[in-house]
Amino acid sequence: MADMTTPHDDSDWTTADTLPAPASVPPPRDAVGVFRIEAPGESAQRFTSLADAMSENPRDPEAEIRGIGGCLAQSAPDDQPPGWILTGLGEERLRRERAAARAA
Repeated sequence: MADMTTPHDDSDWTTADTLPAPASVPPPRDAVGVFRIEAPGESAQRFTSLADAMSENPRDPEAEIRGIGGCLAQSAPDDQPPGWILTGLGEERLRRERAAARAA
């Protein structure tokens, strides 16, 4: 019977929720709004709303949108259609943005 052990490190096969957040250039601490980071190490692009930041599909599989409190959205995995996947924090922010737009 053949040896079925893996001769290399396959720790990069873990699920995305167990991996550390990708390294990125953080926005200034006194900034307000949301920040879209297309790839690790790139500067953050500022937007006034999460809806605006999500208006275009991500260009990189490690893209993310961050705001006060943490990550609001992440690029969809390769096995899904291109787009953004909202975090719980992102869903709450988008709900508040839509409610504010309706009230205006």
